[in-house]
Amino acid sequence: MKSQSNKITKAEYLAGTKKKGRIRGAQKINTPDGKFDSKAEYERWCDLKLLQVGGKIFNLRRQVAYPIEINGIHVCVWIADYVYTDFQTGKEIAEDLKGISTDVFKLKKKMVEAYYGFEILVTPAKDYKMDKRRIVW
Repeated sequence: MKSQSNKITKAEYLAGTKKKGRIRGAQKINTPDGKFDSKAEYERWCDLKLLQVGGKIFNLRRQVAYPIEINGIHVCVWIADYVYTDFQTGKEIAEDLKGISTDVFKLKKKMVEAYYGFEILVTPAKDYKMDKRRIVW
């Protein structure tokens, strides 16, 4: 309840300042496969697991770190959402699911691609709207 001087109490302030997540509008989700930053990330993970079972990809991993060091100085770390190997080509693919490509991501993407010599596959999150009928726990 606001006082007459238009000030709010500490409890009112804390109630109105919820900590925002790393991803705008995304809800973290706990699954049998672990925690995911968004439902779309979990959907993509499920699709990749099906591709692995079908023999299209192998060596599927999540949250793989790629550190960038230049002249012995640690610059940053980019964490790929998924890394897997394509069965046909034998190429390792680092993939990131993105709702919005921020300036920081664009810069890190360029640095990782230049430093490691591979292209990052960016998958739009809008392609992965959660269908509750697909979740099997």
